[in-house]
Parts: sequence; structure tokens; C-alpha cells
Amino acid sequence: MGTKGLRAALAVVAAVVYAAPLAAQDDAVRQSPNPYQEDRPFELGRELAVNVEVEGVRWVAVRVAAAGTEQPQPGVDGAVSVDLRFDNRSKRGVDLVVALLLEDEAGDRLQRLSYPKVHLGGGKAREFRHSFTVPGDALLAARRLYLFLQLQ
Repeated sequence: MGTKGLRAALAVVAAVVYAAPLAAQDDAVRQSPNPYQEDRPFELGRELAVNVEVEGVRWVAVRVAAAGTEQPQPGVDGAVSVDLRFDNRSKRGVDLVVALLLEDEAGDRLQRLSYPKVHLGGGKAREFRHSFTVPGDALLAARRLYLFLQLQ
């Protein structure tokens, strides 16, 4: 292997070594008081790793996606599914109150999605799915997602 090949190989190794801790930080679970509230970057159809724990209940991920193969159209209401994934590491069952706000780039509210209250048993991991009707303009403009979780 020549000098250029060795430099290229070292560059790849260095990139992997330095990138691994950054990727691991995305998976790190953060603790939050009850209720949890946070504003995050958003992309329609992409799962967002929430990785926050409130009183022993871990909110693993959320995904807001257009239903089926439909793509949002301006001026047309469309169906979206909202998938939530939780892991209750405590022994007690809890009711979860979840609300999401679709926001534009500036953080201005476009659409509120209030999830029906759901129950998560103690020691259980579970996924929930609910459908909403959302104006296409709101889906097309959404760049941020405000997350709210309250345990009851």
C-alpha cells in the first residue's frame, strides 16, 4: 500500500472512531420531569428518536407519516398516521397524555395533534398508532415538531 492508500485508510478509521461517539449520543436516554416538553426538527415520514425517560417511562420514538402512498397536496386535507413507541420500565401502569404540534421553520404552530389518552402497563413496551386528518399545507410547511408527554 502506498502513502496515499495509507492516508486514505487512516482517514476512514479516524472518521469511524470520531463518528461513533456522536451516533451514540443520539441514542443516549435523557431524564425529564413530568410533563416532558421539547421542540425538535421534523421530517414527514421519518422516525424521530425521542429517547427521554419520565418517571420510569421511556418515550423511544415518534413518527408522523402520510397514510398509504398519499403525498400531501396544498389545499387538500390528508390522512396521517402517528406512531408512538414507549417502554415502561417502572412496575406501575400509567396513562399517557401525548400532544404534538406541527410547526414551521420559525416555530409557529401549524396543526395540533392531540393523541387519545393511552394506557401503558407496568414493565411493558408498546407501540401505539392513531390517524389524524391534517391540512396538506400544514404537512408541507412542517419543519419542527413540538412534543408533549404527561404521565397520569
